[in-house]
Amino acid sequence: MKRLSLIAIFAFAFAACDKDDGKSIVDCLGESIFLNAHHSISGENPMQVNYSVTYEGSHTLNNTVKWDFGDGTQQTVTGTEVSHTYSQPGNYTATASVKVSVNGATCSSDLHEHVTIQ
Repeated sequence: MKRLSLIAIFAFAFAACDKDDGKSIVDCLGESIFLNAHHSISGENPMQVNYSVTYEGSHTLNNTVKWDFGDGTQQTVTGTEVSHTYSQPGNYTATASVKVSVNGATCSSDLHEHVTIQ
């Protein structure tokens, strides 16, 4: 049933758009597979996490990334790497909001990276 609903929503999106808008939607969905988020725990401070975003597509990745570290802290950085120090142990989900320019359109994606601080 969920699959049918998703198909109906996707079909509606195409019906509500002109041909160029529909192509932009498909292009944006395709670009999301080339984006990844990564993290590593600092060897010097187990509360510090180093995050990064990688993009392997052929279009242009916007160099500004908005991060939400899952602990109430948000930061917008220039570049694809950032470090964050958590104040409490726990399980967190960091979200990187990134944009890729595709054929004159801007495609936005949210990447989620789960981390456990001990």
